[in-house]
Amino acid sequence: MFSFFYVKKTPEQKILITLSDLGAHWQLKAGRDKLLFNIGVQKISILKAGIMDAINGEYDFSVGAINGQNIWFW
Repeated sequence: MFSFFYVKKTPEQKILITLSDLGAHWQLKAGRDKLLFNIGVQKISILKAGIMDAINGEYDFSVGAINGQNIWFW
């Protein structure tokens, strides 16, 4: 199980990922009970690489780093 951390530095247990019309888009926002993540197709490979690293046992790193909107894997 992953916990998703971002700007507010508190874990979210749920994430809603939506595809942006803008290819290089990356936006994280706090939803009522989940993280809202809007991502463009050009950034999906960054997210995928982070997920794969976490699955392979690597933790304590972040992906994204776009305007301080990182997703941390702990």
